[in-house]
Amino acid sequence: MKSRNILLFILACIALLALLSWSIPNGRIALGSYTLRFPTIADILDLNIPADSTPTQEYHAEELIRKHLAQKQLDKAQQLAYKITHHPTAIAVPNDSLGYFDNFFASLQEAQTRPMRIAHFGDSQIEEDRISGILREKFQSEYGGNGVGLVPAIQTVHTTAIRQSCNTDMRRYLIYGPANYRHPENLYGVLGHMAQLKGKATWQFRAAGMKRTQPGTKHYSQATLMIGQPTTPVTLYASRGDYFTDTLKVDTTQQELTFLTLHLQGYGAEANITAEGNANIYGILLDGTTGVSLDNIPMRGSSGTVFTAIESSTLKPYFNKYHIPLIILQYGGNTVPYLKGKTSIANYCAGMARQIRYLQRISPKSVILFVGPSDMCTTMDGEIVSYPELPAIVEALKACCLENGAAYWDLYQAMGGKGSMVNWVNVNPPLAGADYVHFTPRGAEYTAQMLYESLMSFYPYYQHRTEQ
Repeated sequence: MKSRNILLFILACIALLALLSWSIPNGRIALGSYTLRFPTIADILDLNIPADSTPTQEYHAEELIRKHLAQKQLDKAQQLAYKITHHPTAIAVPNDSLGYFDNFFASLQEAQTRPMRIAHFGDSQIEEDRISGILREKFQSEYGGNGVGLVPAIQTVHTTAIRQSCNTDMRRYLIYGPANYRHPENLYGVLGHMAQLKGKATWQFRAAGMKRTQPGTKHYSQATLMIGQPTTPVTLYASRGDYFTDTLKVDTTQQELTFLTLHLQGYGAEANITAEGNANIYGILLDGTTGVSLDNIPMRGSSGTVFTAIESSTLKPYFNKYHIPLIILQYGGNTVPYLKGKTSIANYCAGMARQIRYLQRISPKSVILFVGPSDMCTTMDGEIVSYPELPAIVEALKACCLENGAAYWDLYQAMGGKGSMVNWVNVNPPLAGADYVHFTPRGAEYTAQMLYESLMSFYPYYQHRTEQ
């Protein structure tokens, strides 16, 4: 007999039995003194209906099916929760709340109608748009968005995102770095930068022209200047090719931080922005009109304990103006060589706790994800080894973050723990540089990939609980 005929015969038998089970729900037929029994629909579905149910123990198939499916749903939720908590590079969340990032995921889903930003602060490990650029590319490719986001008025470190220059020198102030860059009134803004415009300045923005430049950064349709404390009226306009925007103006009555947006024609990497007058410039934002923007905010040499020294009048407007459901803080590496013993580690963590609480007050609708220090090496007795205090610093920072309502991603363990930096340096091609501290572009990309996957491991759990 042909295999097709055998298959048809089997299917016909199954269909006949199913019809019989359906038409006789109690699973039995009386033939004289004999009773034929066969599986019921409930038996097939494994609903555990007792065979000898009495009228006082009536079981309804629909109710049992609902309970069965509810158990399946519970099992699914448990599976998704297990995947989060047992992820190889899991993020620790306050109070073990796996819904910690719910508002962030809701914002991602609404990004096409309600644009959102992610603020990524860090030390030199994120300079040149490293790590941030990969995260931006992933979020924008999935949820929309364009542009490189926030850049300083004076860019002294080249980035893989965009090239910029300015035709005039402006004095700049920094919250970090050499002490002679401090501002007497702590007017720095969200970048920790401020540049003083005196006269006329034109910024030129061009494509970075590097292989690692992310495609989305080359296209933006608007430019926004953050301007504060004008002492004369300020005029502002932009050009792209032969197209010029309308001129915008700020007068001296607008002393608080003002956001002036110039709408550029089309999407492209090239644009010129001109400002004329006397005022403080706190940064320039290059964005699209929808989707996700991610701002790379590196602070070379900073320990991360600087936010409380930034005047809230120049910091808070950024968080008030934009929808920022997620703040990423990536610090600790600059303190590792200098923390010796429990007291110094505790003092650093106490300082970091103050920064977290300050940012929570400044932006109460944001959640904070702290990225801890990577493995770092020094030379001891002629051998390259991890800093001895590093595990204790990592554990103390983790506890500090969780106690103060921030999530913690353990980059040290994600790399492989003690001695992993040596492996990252020696692999071919190397993932870290010869200083045994900083990542190469390839290592930064790998780190960003791990961070993105760790964060997004919460997303299926969120979707399941919100019935998506």
